[in-house]
Amino acid sequence: MSQLFRLALPTDYEYIDELNLWELSFDKRPVQGVRCEDPVIGAAQYNRGREKFKTLMSHQKKRWKPKDLTFSELIRWALERGTPEQCQQVLDLYHCTDDEEYHELGRRLSQSIDNASVGPIIFLQEKVSDY
Repeated sequence: MSQLFRLALPTDYEYIDELNLWELSFDKRPVQGVRCEDPVIGAAQYNRGREKFKTLMSHQKKRWKPKDLTFSELIRWALERGTPEQCQQVLDLYHCTDDEEYHELGRRLSQSIDNASVGPIIFLQEKVSDY
């Protein structure tokens, strides 16, 4: 999913008499360029900051989410090929509601699985439900 970033134009600024400054009409956060003495300079500062933020966000590590893999496939694998311990781990993983605990349970389970086709299901960054 892509994020939209609105850039500022000098016409997006309103003059605030009490502050003796121009203020961006659509963004009131305390970031550079939101309040300024000159809307042209403020817009340039604000837009540079937004572009820098956009660049940093695009370099963030993307979380891999495989398509068409469901938790039911992991359960099917456990029932067909898993050891009793692995079946219990899958059950614990399925009922887990805490994100940190889910990741830890998934890590432990994935270490015990030699089947490369099942491993990616466990490496999901968030719990997947079957609805």
